[in-house]
Amino acid sequence: MTEYSKFTVAQLKEILTQRSLPLDGLKNDLVQRLLKNDEETTIKKEEELTKDEQPIVEEKKEEEEQKENDTETTTGSATVEPTASENTKQEKTSNPEPKKQLTAEEITKMALELLTTKLHRATKFGGNEDELDSIKRLMNRVEKFGLDLQNPLAVELGLVKPVEKKKAVESNKKIGKKTAGNNNKFRQNNAHRFRGNDRRGSNSSRNNRFNRRNW
Repeated sequence: MTEYSKFTVAQLKEILTQRSLPLDGLKNDLVQRLLKNDEETTIKKEEELTKDEQPIVEEKKEEEEQKENDTETTTGSATVEPTASENTKQEKTSNPEPKKQLTAEEITKMALELLTTKLHRATKFGGNEDELDSIKRLMNRVEKFGLDLQNPLAVELGLVKPVEKKKAVESNKKIGKKTAGNNNKFRQNNAHRFRGNDRRGSNSSRNNRFNRRNW
């Protein structure tokens, strides 16, 4: 916004004549007339710009709508068929293959490999002679008779699940209770026998004393 108040009356009248506006009135009237004219011109320019921009915006919207329609038609019409590899994957997931059972030869081979690694490790890090001898004995036993699944080596190979300590302790407690109960029952059932033996022993000792006196 131009500050018309700084202009002189002669300058203001020149501007008014250029814009073909009336020249009557005081300085303030001339200033207000020019300001009003400036506002009207700015409003007209903005309206013209909006009119020019409207068709461009509408064209962009139409182009975007056409693109969306084209993508929808292509996705709807083109039905993607599963490939052979996808079909095989689906069959595998629906029908999982059973786990392959290892043969005795394969188990012995795995056990010997693990024992050889243990032996090398023990010799490298200076293991005890007892440890080395136990590993060698176990290797000879596995070579001759195969691996026993009750051996802890089978747990290391993943052939057998490790037994939980709690279950083992509970089973030992149950066995101890059973043996104690059986011993108590045996004592109760055979109590009369032990009493009879005690009485017989006392009678025999009395007879021996009587015979000694008479003799």
